[in-house]
Amino acid sequence: MALSGQMKADVEFKAPADKVFEFYTLTPYHMTKTSPKYVQSIDLLEGQWGKDGCVYNWNFMLVTPRDEGSVLHWTLEYEKLNANVEDPKAMLHGLVDTSTDVDAQLTQQANTQSSPQL
Repeated sequence: MALSGQMKADVEFKAPADKVFEFYTLTPYHMTKTSPKYVQSIDLLEGQWGKDGCVYNWNFMLVTPRDEGSVLHWTLEYEKLNANVEDPKAMLHGLVDTSTDVDAQLTQQANTQSSPQL
């Protein structure tokens, strides 16, 4: 059993790629509101949220635009303390679930903004 590895998952979004990218790079702290079951906090280590040079716990993310919506590609790299520790499948599952929550919020926001005002 390897002590380090990599797992990947793709999540299809109805929301456009620019909104998904913006959410995860500029306002990741909203994850605590969109998916409180999985995310209790996200720590800003240096700088200001969404500003060049800020440091927080997102390592890499790729969002691919599609004709309708986008696809978010998660890559989770990990290192285990010893061979008895299971691979972090639950963490990858949690990322996929929280992504679904984020897509629902972004899609709702887009629908609200595009609806005519009375």
